[in-house]
Amino acid sequence: MLEQLPTTGCQRLSRTLESDRTFSKDKLNLTTNKPVILLATNPIDLLDKKHIAFVYCSAVSDVDNISAVVRIHPAERLEEYQDLIDSFPNVTFLQNTACTQDEALAATDIVVNQESGFGNDALIKGKLVIVMDVLHTPLKNGKELISLAGCPSVKNAEELAAEIRRILNDKEIQNDLLIKANKYVHSFCSAYGQEATDNIICELNKLILDRDLNTKQSAGKE
Repeated sequence: MLEQLPTTGCQRLSRTLESDRTFSKDKLNLTTNKPVILLATNPIDLLDKKHIAFVYCSAVSDVDNISAVVRIHPAERLEEYQDLIDSFPNVTFLQNTACTQDEALAATDIVVNQESGFGNDALIKGKLVIVMDVLHTPLKNGKELISLAGCPSVKNAEELAAEIRRILNDKEIQNDLLIKANKYVHSFCSAYGQEATDNIICELNKLILDRDLNTKQSAGKE
């Protein structure tokens, strides 16, 4: 019979943001006192991803007193969004290399995405996430974030604009969403970062001690 494998967590993922909010906003030339709404894209069909970006840009253009950012996936090029960049000068489009993931998240108040794993990373770092369900294809990862992490979902620009306003204007809603997200994060992985590393070291030490004990016992029987 196989023994149960030990659960240690993921040392690659950390719940700590390794960047300062003010520094990150300054680096991205964002207004310090305005909440930041960030769309994380992913390299899907060109028409689909541009539709997602268009819905996002239309929505944030209808919300007052925010900074709107689109951070593209590393496999994408800004030129793919040039018509939207020209049409929505109020939205900042960023190359993925313009900042690190932690810098982007440190500057951000709400992350908006469709299927990007950036949404998972945002929840792990304690950020709020809105899932866009604006394509004809069924959601996969986005569906999990809605059903398990309690992330609100929207189907068009009007709903997204309304959801952004609802979250920004109500601390109780923000806290409720963070509580739901935190439960998901704890179920998503048993431990993160240094805690996961410590767990691995502990399990390795146990294996070494068990091996040494078995070796001594075997030697004693000979």
